[in-house]
Amino acid sequence: MTDYQPPQWINRLMSLLTNQRLWECIEGDLYEMFQIDTEELGLKKARRKYFFRALSFLRFRRLRSNKYSLRRLIFGKTQNTMGLFKNYLKVSWRDLTRNKTFAVVNLVGLVAGFTACLLILQYVFYESSFDKFHEEADLIYRVANDRYQNGDLVQHGTITYPAVGPALQRDFPEVTGYTRMTTGGRTYMRRGDELIMVTSFLYADEFFLDMFNFPMKHGDAATALKEPFSIVLTESAASRFLKPGEEITDLIGETLQIFTSAPLCKVSGILEDVPANSHLEFDLLISYESMVSMSGGAADQSWTWSDFYHYIKLQPGSDPAMLEAKFDEFSVKYFKNGEVSGGVEKFALQPLTDAHLYSDYEYELGNTSNGKIVWLMLIIAIFIVVIAWVNFINLSTSRATERAREIGVRKSLGAVKGHLFWQFLAESVLVNGIALLAAIALTGLLQEPFMLLTGLPLSITSLLTTKVIGIPFVLLFVPAFVLCLVLISIYPSKVLAGFKTTEVVKGRAGLESDSISLRKTLVVFQFVAAMLLVTGTLTIYRQIAFMQDQDLGMNMENNLVLYGPAMASFDSAFIENFGQFKRELTATPGISSVTASSRVFGQQTGRWFQIRNVAKPEVKNLSANYINVDPDFITQFDIDLVAGRNLKPTDYHRQGSLVNKLIINQKAVDHFKFDSPESAVGQKINVLNRDFEIVGVVENYHQRSLHQPLEPIIFVPFYSTDHYFTVKIEDAFKKQAIATVGNVFEKYYPGNYLDYFFMEDFYEDQYQDDQTVKSIAQLFTFLAILIAFLGLYALVMITINKKMKEIAVRKVLGAKITDLIMMLGKDFFLLVFIAILIGVPISYFTLNSWLENYAYNNGVEILVLILAAVGLIGISVLTVLIQIRKISNSNPVDSLKYE
Repeated sequence: MTDYQPPQWINRLMSLLTNQRLWECIEGDLYEMFQIDTEELGLKKARRKYFFRALSFLRFRRLRSNKYSLRRLIFGKTQNTMGLFKNYLKVSWRDLTRNKTFAVVNLVGLVAGFTACLLILQYVFYESSFDKFHEEADLIYRVANDRYQNGDLVQHGTITYPAVGPALQRDFPEVTGYTRMTTGGRTYMRRGDELIMVTSFLYADEFFLDMFNFPMKHGDAATALKEPFSIVLTESAASRFLKPGEEITDLIGETLQIFTSAPLCKVSGILEDVPANSHLEFDLLISYESMVSMSGGAADQSWTWSDFYHYIKLQPGSDPAMLEAKFDEFSVKYFKNGEVSGGVEKFALQPLTDAHLYSDYEYELGNTSNGKIVWLMLIIAIFIVVIAWVNFINLSTSRATERAREIGVRKSLGAVKGHLFWQFLAESVLVNGIALLAAIALTGLLQEPFMLLTGLPLSITSLLTTKVIGIPFVLLFVPAFVLCLVLISIYPSKVLAGFKTTEVVKGRAGLESDSISLRKTLVVFQFVAAMLLVTGTLTIYRQIAFMQDQDLGMNMENNLVLYGPAMASFDSAFIENFGQFKRELTATPGISSVTASSRVFGQQTGRWFQIRNVAKPEVKNLSANYINVDPDFITQFDIDLVAGRNLKPTDYHRQGSLVNKLIINQKAVDHFKFDSPESAVGQKINVLNRDFEIVGVVENYHQRSLHQPLEPIIFVPFYSTDHYFTVKIEDAFKKQAIATVGNVFEKYYPGNYLDYFFMEDFYEDQYQDDQTVKSIAQLFTFLAILIAFLGLYALVMITINKKMKEIAVRKVLGAKITDLIMMLGKDFFLLVFIAILIGVPISYFTLNSWLENYAYNNGVEILVLILAAVGLIGISVLTVLIQIRKISNSNPVDSLKYE
């Protein structure tokens, strides 16, 4: 290339400016013209500065006087750049079509990686979006309450006392508002002859709709929940009451029957349906004043009734940690170190936006998930994309020597290193761009199956419009993707553009040792990531199987659970009526027994506090779970009776205050400091300032999932209209028995809503998150392994192609297949072995940390680590063997005929 020659006018200007005499003449004018102090800056510096200013000025004048030159400077370069870019893309496309195996492996890996990432990101962003739609969500906190008795934590929950919220606002200026509520679970509403079931409702105070932005469709949010027995319905609940020709607004002012022993409730407003990403779930809001009225004021002022939820709003700029630090004094002031509630109360604040993902609390009010699982899914997504990009980098650099002649010819024809760099960068952009577009299309096709897999209302549109730090995700994703693309493309482009023409001509072009080392490092990383994913998936599978195979201490198979007749009256005839209901059902073929209980397996039970052992006065201020049951509960579920007797019909009374017998489990025996189950029988414990005689002790069983430890349980002989009726059905008669149960229920409880479920299914729902994680992990682990071994397959193929002549010579000299396997595969096998050595300890410690979420787990099994290692080695060997088999049948003459 010829040396650059500057225009003549620049040479003349240089001559003038370097003329010492001219410089001395104009030195005095420099300060006035350009504010240059030659004495401070020095003559040489002043000369340089003046020269560049003058040069810029003259060039601007020249361009201004020649508009064509200015236009050519701006647009000519743009057109030239666009032309070069189009040429780069054409060349890149031709290279892809010529090397179809390379293109397919890269595209399949990238499409699989990007698709997996987009699907998982939908899951992660949905789970992370809960409650963020509220306008001041960052200022809202819920009040958590830990209760300690005898120095032990006995309750870690979100429930606390009715008077706490008002007191917090009264005592702390940081608190600008509060709302309080309590849950009513399921209920039934009647409008004339129309009866509908509401799956969840809340008693909410008048501040609820001000603190939370649940849009009010009809009615006044400020007054809708102010009066006793006023209610607000969601649109979907209200629409079920509409008669032909009615509008939803026709319900405003209507009265509905909700409680048989309470006044009719007046509809004061209609809300839009609660968003799916709200941790608070309800179809119906009943004014909190209704609860105050029915409780005789206790729901307003009590410091001992612990069934209420509080949310507070802080002043902007307030520090929640500093506010929490004042809660100890607050607790002492109102609870007097346990004198009021029987326990030491500790309060804490949890951000509203953390309620869904980061809750380890009991008595959760709404929808919760596991933040660790969500972050695990995000890590899997990152791993899969990184594995795909590692393939891309490895395959691009591995093909470098194949493209050496192309690079040599280009450089001989005048291409500079920068041109080659941009050419190979364009290839990266093309491949990744095609892969991303294909992944977006594939994500759309897989949307429905993935939603069925997760059970969540996911949407790629919602993903792209979701705001992260106030910016739509798509506006962050595009530059982040481009940045990652440039970063992963720089190295292969630099390697490819770096070949020297002289080396290519001599036939000695090859990768530098540092390039080879990086490639090996990336391969090791791939297999470490694959090892983590495989061991993680196997551990999740084994943990779920372990929990499902455990002896739970009871038998819940083939138990049909009916929701109790909540619309029936709880009067003196209720127990007799229930007895007749049981007798008629048990006389039916296929039905062996019927029982009633306040809770079913899988539910959190109620809890009693301030329990003491009457025989041991020093044993006091204890707590225990309790369930109201009928006499057949213990026998129907095959719970072993360890000591004493079962409950009898004579132990029951319609007035709960007259019940004085109960059964406890073995955990409660230890908890109440009895010497043995036998010694506990006949003893008394004091609960609610009443003595109860222990008539029996039963074996421990798992009331909830194996995420939770065993707890002391008290079984109380009492049942009511809102309790569950459970029918034991023989498997062979299941279909007929369900129809019979419905008919008999309608006969004895006319006008009540019939709804049922199977207890096994209900109990298994506790493991829904685990099952979802297992399914997602299995799917995407398979994808990660597929991508990793596609890359390995291509690397082996490229290595073999480079050594075809050597392989041919060895075959001619009598080399066996085993010799070829060792020659070609030893490097890859070594890398896999190193990856396993690194991956095993990382997997062990990571998975042990994850298993701490389970009260009962079987730890990380060595067998899992061995299976994962053997599997990776086996697939690696198989990958090499497939390629070796191809060349073993080839004729060595074909590779040597041109030599």
